[in-house]
Amino acid sequence: MISATHHLPIPHTSFSIAPVCTLSTTYPLRPSNLAAAHNKIAIPTSKTQITFHNTTTIYSSDIDEVPEIEEILDTSHPGKISSLRFGNRPSPKLLLAASTQGLTIFTQTLSLSPSAPLLKSSKQWVARFLKRDLSSPDHLAVNADDRWVACCTGDSVQVVDAKTGKWTCLEGHMGRATCAEFCGREETRSFLITVSEDRTFKVWDIATPSLIYQSPIISPYAFTTLSFDPIRPRFVIGSEDGKLRFYDMTSRQSNLSCEPRCLTTFDAHGVWMKEAKRRREEEEALSAEGEVKVVCSLPIWKRRVVGGGEESVEVEEADGEVEHSAAILGLFYSGAGVAGDGLTDVSMRLYVGMGKGMLVMDPVSYHVLFHIDLEHDITRGWDGEEGDGGGEEREAVVSAGMYAFASPKNVGNGVLVLIGNSMTSEVTAMAVRETVAKTKDSTLAPIDISKYSILADLIRDCADRHVGGVWAKNVFENCINDLMTLGISEFADLSPEAVNTLPTTIPSYLRTTLALYLRQTIPSERPPSTSNLSFEAAPDITVSKFSPLRHYIKPRVQQPKPAKPTPKKPPPLTSKKA
Repeated sequence: MISATHHLPIPHTSFSIAPVCTLSTTYPLRPSNLAAAHNKIAIPTSKTQITFHNTTTIYSSDIDEVPEIEEILDTSHPGKISSLRFGNRPSPKLLLAASTQGLTIFTQTLSLSPSAPLLKSSKQWVARFLKRDLSSPDHLAVNADDRWVACCTGDSVQVVDAKTGKWTCLEGHMGRATCAEFCGREETRSFLITVSEDRTFKVWDIATPSLIYQSPIISPYAFTTLSFDPIRPRFVIGSEDGKLRFYDMTSRQSNLSCEPRCLTTFDAHGVWMKEAKRRREEEEALSAEGEVKVVCSLPIWKRRVVGGGEESVEVEEADGEVEHSAAILGLFYSGAGVAGDGLTDVSMRLYVGMGKGMLVMDPVSYHVLFHIDLEHDITRGWDGEEGDGGGEEREAVVSAGMYAFASPKNVGNGVLVLIGNSMTSEVTAMAVRETVAKTKDSTLAPIDISKYSILADLIRDCADRHVGGVWAKNVFENCINDLMTLGISEFADLSPEAVNTLPTTIPSYLRTTLALYLRQTIPSERPPSTSNLSFEAAPDITVSKFSPLRHYIKPRVQQPKPAKPTPKKPPPLTSKKA
């Protein structure tokens, strides 16, 4: 286990890395060959076979042991499998496999239906082959309800309706389409975003189907991958230069058009290189303790060193480092529980996979929470316990060619990461866990709500008290935007129904504060006291006249009804004869 606490000013959070195991295959891996779900991992082992591993079995296995194979699926696929993807629904579970011959949809069911003509059974998996000429399928995407499946093929994207088998071809990119993803939100579930090597992205509505937005050329480098935020209407695009571009889809959005707004551009590769340089300098400083440091003002070609009894010119040797690509290879959003106020917030974490390492970010404040160096932090296994001094370390994971992510329950508050290497056909599985300590929010003095007359001031002070730092402004603006969307702009707009139905994007401390304001301003309906209750007493029970159980009937006074005033009749109309 490798543990570390991030050095950046994000309090109460620490991460740990646990190398799990190494999975080997003789099948040459491609960037889209790895598929991961909540409880399963799928890796092709041959042209027609797919191996399944259970995430619980993988995580519980010893690091030197080969994890047990849960199932081997004989696909009988007519072509070479080039892309795999699990469906989003937990039941029935879908597995999608694409090749140049077409798309195969595997459905895991308990009872098979052999009467259908296009179905072949293998254990609990039912296969349905949709024949279609797919030239070089590179990436698969499936929407939230597993109805539409998108496959990137060259400069076009093929979309199929899994229920009807109807195909739709989306054309328009001037370069190879590298990635496509469906929006996970309910109101935009049919939206599909595609990115390409032509450095643009497009937004399609598959339900229509139609193109609703086309971006200009944005980046000097090709786009490689993208991912959707499952909570907020946002998405992020990665490019070959190692930069991330965050977009918001709410601006100018309607049923017929959509114009995403760029929130910020983040240089993930540059941040990773700075952190790697800082860690390397710290290691060199520790190793150089006790040595005499020599500082020479002469140019390097004039510097002389004594070696072997004669003078020689000092020549700098290469450090042996291999220059890796800065491209973003994988993006994944995952939720993390943050303790505070006795409640739990769902904060999103963005996992960014690159060739030399990974970053874990907060997608709201754009702060880096954790830095992972594959060459120094991850090994494929070791002999003996860590720290005993008797173990022999194995070869480190030097570079990554592909990533796959999953959030299984056995990893807890973290993510299971699969790192594939296309040169060695090996897949390294590791668990990245986040440990969230209880914050000091619960020890804060209660806020005096009575002194606030403007709702925005209360929200700003709550963000400063519970978040603090430079990103408290971002939290304040996000909360204001979310409340304005719900029609809440002042205290008069608050109601118990509105507070109880606030979205999860509103932090729990703010929801608690608003609920406390309602309890202090709106008097609660208390049940009447027992002294005012009236009911019939049993005839055989004698009670005191001072007892609250004594039957008392308040005499009713019949109020006379006021007499209705008689309406005055208008005078009759008369006409004079000429």
